[in-house]
Amino acid sequence: MFAATVVFFRNHSEDFPVEAFPQRIRSRTHFPAEGYRPHFAPKGSRDMLGIVFAAFEHTRFGEPLQAGLDYLYPGRVDYSALRPGTEFWIMEGGTAVGEGVITAKDQPPTKQAT
Repeated sequence: MFAATVVFFRNHSEDFPVEAFPQRIRSRTHFPAEGYRPHFAPKGSRDMLGIVFAAFEHTRFGEPLQAGLDYLYPGRVDYSALRPGTEFWIMEGGTAVGEGVITAKDQPPTKQAT
């Protein structure tokens, strides 16, 4: 498990050139529930890391919340980029629906050799 402060965008819509990352920013129509499985993309990177929102207090769009998170692919994906202080986009496909910063983290599972 690890923790992050996250904000889901409210009333935000913006498109970028095709080569940009993310390609667009949009607000979600519904607030996510526990078990939500987006990708985190560390800012400045195109890496997409699957995560699970394990626990969080429901809040409003545009307001920060503290979330308990877990790895979606433990042992198969290198999550070492997600360390305290790392800023990231919350991605649904090529669309950023929020952003955040890692606040605490246990040791990520080691990626297994294939």
